[in-house]
Amino acid sequence: MADGSVEAKVIETVKFSCLPSYPNAISWSLDDRVSVITDQCVYILTLTLSPTRFGVDPKKTSIPGFKKNTEYDVGIDKKQLSNVESIDWRLDPKVNQSLLACSCNGFLKVAWSPLNCDENGRCIIAALYSEDQLCIYLSPLLGTKWKEVIDLSQEFSSYLAKNNFELGQDVMKKTDWGKVSRSFTKKNGSNRNQYSVFKQRIEILAFTCLHWFSHLYLSRDVSSNNTEEIIKDEKFAVLAVGNQSGAVIFWKVMVPVKVDKAIVQLGGILNTGQSWPSSLSWKETNPNQGLLAVGSTNGLIKIFILKLLPSISGVAEYVLWGDKDDMQVLCLEWVHSQLTHDELHYLVACKGSSAILFSVAAKNDALIQKPSYKIIQGIHRMPITGLACTQNGTILTCSLDGSVQTTSVDGAVASAVSCVAKKGFTCSGVGVSANGVFIALFLSPSNHTQQYLESHPIHIRFVNIAWGSSSVERLMTSEEVQLDRKWDVCKALQHLMYYSKKLPKPLQVVSTEAVEGSSFAVLVIMQYTLAVMRVISQQQEDDLSGNQEEQLKWTAQLEWIRDYIYKRLVSATLKSWLEGKKAGTVSHLDSVAALVMCDWLVTKGIDSAVTDAVTQVYEAFNDTGGLKKISSDTVKSQANGKESTSDLLRQTEISMEKQSVILQSNAEAVKSLVKDIYEPSAGVIDESFTLLSREQCPLCQTAIAVESLEYGTCLSGHRWPRCCVSFVICADLALRRCQDCNRCVSTPSPRSSPWLRSLLQLTKCPFCSGFFH
Repeated sequence: MADGSVEAKVIETVKFSCLPSYPNAISWSLDDRVSVITDQCVYILTLTLSPTRFGVDPKKTSIPGFKKNTEYDVGIDKKQLSNVESIDWRLDPKVNQSLLACSCNGFLKVAWSPLNCDENGRCIIAALYSEDQLCIYLSPLLGTKWKEVIDLSQEFSSYLAKNNFELGQDVMKKTDWGKVSRSFTKKNGSNRNQYSVFKQRIEILAFTCLHWFSHLYLSRDVSSNNTEEIIKDEKFAVLAVGNQSGAVIFWKVMVPVKVDKAIVQLGGILNTGQSWPSSLSWKETNPNQGLLAVGSTNGLIKIFILKLLPSISGVAEYVLWGDKDDMQVLCLEWVHSQLTHDELHYLVACKGSSAILFSVAAKNDALIQKPSYKIIQGIHRMPITGLACTQNGTILTCSLDGSVQTTSVDGAVASAVSCVAKKGFTCSGVGVSANGVFIALFLSPSNHTQQYLESHPIHIRFVNIAWGSSSVERLMTSEEVQLDRKWDVCKALQHLMYYSKKLPKPLQVVSTEAVEGSSFAVLVIMQYTLAVMRVISQQQEDDLSGNQEEQLKWTAQLEWIRDYIYKRLVSATLKSWLEGKKAGTVSHLDSVAALVMCDWLVTKGIDSAVTDAVTQVYEAFNDTGGLKKISSDTVKSQANGKESTSDLLRQTEISMEKQSVILQSNAEAVKSLVKDIYEPSAGVIDESFTLLSREQCPLCQTAIAVESLEYGTCLSGHRWPRCCVSFVICADLALRRCQDCNRCVSTPSPRSSPWLRSLLQLTKCPFCSGFFH
């Protein structure tokens, strides 16, 4: 057993009144959704960020578990088979339909696709029913039920029926599946021959496992008409599916998948030469090639070197584990590690209560040395039921005894994850977040425990395994952490600040130069942590004056960093508009958006980096008021802005030495800054309303001044949200919103220019990188 333990803390437990369906019943998608397979349905938990919610608080949707059984045409009348006096045939549910009444109509496995597979840039999910049906689902636009877009089992059945069950040559070019199939189609054969043909055809249609390839690929479709050749590039995802006949079927799924338009193509068939494939895993070694690992129910493990373009084709085949020990390969996964390089790759396989770590060295089209392996024994006392791997090479496994263990490819001793075991509960799966900060565990009551429970609740337990200040601080400096996939990093920071009541050291920046040198992903995390600190200060039960001082401090810093983010976004959008003007992709209808952005920059004080861009936009629309504003008030507002910022930083160094944070200040400096921002002189107010009014209120037709890029308020007090992409007011009800910060994005109209349409097609919020929904 494990010698040490990993410090962890349970953040939240979500309960459902149902039971697990099969092992490996939980998985974490690349867009931070968690799928949970139960005996009733597949629950989908969508994880969002909010500075006011310290728990996970997922949004729950589901894929219904009940699906009408579909009979596929295999070219043989089952009525003839039912008359055969054989107990074997009568006990086969594929033939005797009366046996299906008591069968489980749930899910066997699900698999998440790569990102950008739907119109919102998110993942789609493929679900395999226990009755061998395979379907692809999209997240719902309305309601809580996922939408089925295509039944791959039906597609495959139709393909086989059209081709008389002739599959053709497999991608390794070693087996002509067509000849095998034709040998089954002799007419006037005996009942036993007919049953043999029927059973083998059913096995071809019976899917057993599935796996999405890790990236999207580009195919080029060349067609021609009477005058010219037409070249069309299409992106597709690859879904690999194993079946009971020992084959792996490759499906090309064209993206983005739409509810009314789902296009799939059969990309090829691989004969693995094994019994039922039970697990698959893909590792891309270059943009056109990779390693496909296949584990089977009889214990064999093979890898196949495959090329993907222009079509899927096999290059080589190797046996990693040749012992037919009848120990099913439940899980397979390629491991990321610092030891991994272009030629060396690691694969972990789970069999029984042990894990096997393979080392594979591949170059070009072959392995350059004999694969080696190491059996990691003694991890669990009972069979392993789940496997997940992090970006830093950590391997997580769980078992029926409820334990969770971690190990790594460098041969370190396995360690138990503390605070996860629940007495009387088993663990049926483990999922891990993008940066390995959180794990999700599927805990269910054991058979003995169920006897004492009125209901059978399952527990989905979210655990922070990067607990402690040192672990969280490493997240901000590690090269392996993907800050653009920020959910787990932000949540870990949020929980640390909740207990420490201060910002972590990597975010304690005391200079504008440090902020200007930060990536946009770091800025997004900075503004989120400042919003969290403001919430914490509001919730503290300290003395009233101190609490007000803290709130003012965090509010001022949050407003400053948000304005800085907006300046970056607006500057980039204006430069894009000017490039579109040269390319002819903008129109006069874009004038409101462009002028609103320029006006806001002028009121905030533009610098030399964007002065030329703002001037060019004003000149393009012959806006004399804007040009006058640049020449007069910009110098004054810019100086005031620099003075306020430097004064804020100077106060930080003097008064907040022990707790240095971004742009800290004492209460007097903050109050002065807030007063300067929100109480300008009367003369400036009058000029702003005459100069900075580019829009009218849709309700009362009064002017809307450009005072903020979050909201626009008319003279009558009507308040409208602004689009976080074009920054005009959003008056359309059919708009999308960010799932995290709730900012909206406008819906393009038929008259929108190509430039504006391309902007409004963004799938993520440009301000906080949250998904639109």
